[in-house]
Amino acid sequence: MAEYLSETTSCSENEYLSDGAEDLSYGDLTAIPEYLFDRSKSIRALCLHHNNIEVLPKSINVFANLITLDISNNNCHKLDDAVVYLKQLRTLIAKNNDLECKTIPKDFSKLRSLEVLNFSANSFTELPPQFTELPRLKALYLGGNAISSITSLIRDMSRLEILYMGGNRLTDIPAEIGQLYNLTSLVLCDNQLQSLPPTLVNLHRLKSLSLHNNKLSTLPSEIVALNLIELSLRNNPLVVKFVQDLTYEVPSLLELSARVVKIEKVKYDQEDLPKNLLNYLDSCRRCVNLECKGVYFASRVENVKFVDFCGKYRLPLLQYLCSPQCRTSPYVPNSDTDTDDEDTARAKLKKGSLIKDKKRQKVIKHKYSRTYQCSQTTLYTLIPVGLNGQEGLNPITAYKIYQAYVLPRLLYGLEVLSLNVTQMSELKQFHLKTLRCFQSLPIRTSSAAVYMLIGALPIEAELHKRQLSLLYSILASENTKLKNVMERQMTINAGNADSFFSRAQEILNFYNLPSIAEFKEHLPSKIQWKKDTNRSIAEKWTNLLQKEMEEKSTLKHCNIQSLKIHGSPSRMETLPPVTYEVKKANIKARLLTGTYLLQEHIQRFNGNSDDQKCLLCQIEQEDLKHFLLRCPALNEQRQNVFPALKQAIICNIGQNNWQEHFNGNKELLMQIIIDSTKVRENIQILSEEITTEIERISRKLCYDLHCGRTLLHKRIAVSKQSEAKDPGCNV
Repeated sequence: MAEYLSETTSCSENEYLSDGAEDLSYGDLTAIPEYLFDRSKSIRALCLHHNNIEVLPKSINVFANLITLDISNNNCHKLDDAVVYLKQLRTLIAKNNDLECKTIPKDFSKLRSLEVLNFSANSFTELPPQFTELPRLKALYLGGNAISSITSLIRDMSRLEILYMGGNRLTDIPAEIGQLYNLTSLVLCDNQLQSLPPTLVNLHRLKSLSLHNNKLSTLPSEIVALNLIELSLRNNPLVVKFVQDLTYEVPSLLELSARVVKIEKVKYDQEDLPKNLLNYLDSCRRCVNLECKGVYFASRVENVKFVDFCGKYRLPLLQYLCSPQCRTSPYVPNSDTDTDDEDTARAKLKKGSLIKDKKRQKVIKHKYSRTYQCSQTTLYTLIPVGLNGQEGLNPITAYKIYQAYVLPRLLYGLEVLSLNVTQMSELKQFHLKTLRCFQSLPIRTSSAAVYMLIGALPIEAELHKRQLSLLYSILASENTKLKNVMERQMTINAGNADSFFSRAQEILNFYNLPSIAEFKEHLPSKIQWKKDTNRSIAEKWTNLLQKEMEEKSTLKHCNIQSLKIHGSPSRMETLPPVTYEVKKANIKARLLTGTYLLQEHIQRFNGNSDDQKCLLCQIEQEDLKHFLLRCPALNEQRQNVFPALKQAIICNIGQNNWQEHFNGNKELLMQIIIDSTKVRENIQILSEEITTEIERISRKLCYDLHCGRTLLHKRIAVSKQSEAKDPGCNV
């Protein structure tokens, strides 16, 4: 059931931190608190999920300006009729309750502003007709109920874009669903469907279709015309053994005669034949077998053909042949075409190869473009939940969301394609730019640092993981034909960069893993395979990126050896899931990577090395040490935080060790502020616990210094503008 509780998440934390929002979730409430009534007109979003409000009370109508209402997980079994007076309501989430069709108000359709409706995991046995009368509804979630049929009135939901009906008891789908022309996502998984209506072909905007865990044995041939990005078909009897002896009616004399006329192209005029025979001849259908020239009229043979769909799926589609022999008879080439001389044959072979290569490149380009656009769209839709760096989540959390939702779409199906340099470069830029955004790092940041600071793999390594996973599936397969194809490809295309197995062998060599031949002899378990490949990939890229970071002078304060792929840095582990704490960490990350712009950097970029003085104090060059420890204009910020840092260190190492190591040692103090783990390795007396505390305090110090510096710079800029407008104002 939990699967059907996550289609629309409960109201986000950020939404309830804004004005006009009230979050009363997990409050063990049985009714709406009366103290809210005094300011009910100003409340735009009300979150009441995970309470004990069994009946949505009549008092809900006082929140006349409510836009979002979440009453999930309340064991609620009734909605008061007063809910229909929430004229501004756009989103209603009531999942995981005990609501039934009869508990929905009869005038529910008066909520004419409603756009998102989530009643998943309730007790509905049918689609409430009131829902079909909501004129602006765009998303309807009814997963995890007991709905056995969908009313034909669904055709009236013309604006619907998302329909989630997974986890119900549906046995069929009405043809009227083909009239939902704006539908982009249709979820029908975990039902009892045996067939689908051909009218699905009318859903030209449909991008995602989920059909797994049903009883589908074939699909309508029209489905191939859909331009889907996602299709889920697992756990359906689509690939079961089909009936071998299909019914076949012996052709009549009329049909046999008509077949001869069509196949031999016998000429006739309309005056030569009766009208009924002319109409019969016009009903001729060509046999779908490309190697057959036959035709049929009424007598035909049913045949199931597996068709490639969306670049990766194999769908069984029902088609018709002219005779039973058409399924088994080999193609006999025309003897006239077999008499070409050797030069002509070579020319044809070369031309065919060129055409085939162009078609292959076109397919690769099309497939790559679709996955790239899909991943961009997915990433943009996740920005409102905090994947935007400056106002976002902990970068580690953002990266995990990116791994779960964006990367699979970005690399979907690309493991079997031979991408060119331009396409790989585009993937690298997209991946690197996204990771840089999560950490709010500028474009001049070292690429190796961007990866290592959150333990992320480069896009090449992510693609390698998927290619090796596919290789294992092929090696572990018991399909003889697949094994024969692999052997032939490895023999014929050895060294061919476009061959999957050649690329796979190069990847194995790159990570110092056994060869394909060795794996064929001794193939480990899938768990062991994943463990070995993931470890080899992580170790290889950790070494490569660490070496690259060591060559960068801007990273001299970073403890490079402590950073590893798939390892969370200590500075991220101590980061609370609060927006302003993320802001602090972003500033410190720029100081750590040497990308925080100081006067020293600005003048160096401008080519003026003589004027690098601090604009705040005009005493000395503004470098990192001056900014963190020396600038007198920022003494107030230091005095508010630095004593706590000093006291934390003294409590751990003692006054004598402080005097010995830190007193007067500006370099060591600067290092402990920027990255205390590097100091801890040199001074063994620092414990791991104190390193965590130092990280928290130094994060605040760096942020306070940044805010103070920014404010003083703004004042200087305003003062200069005033002097420029009125030069005599200070005389």
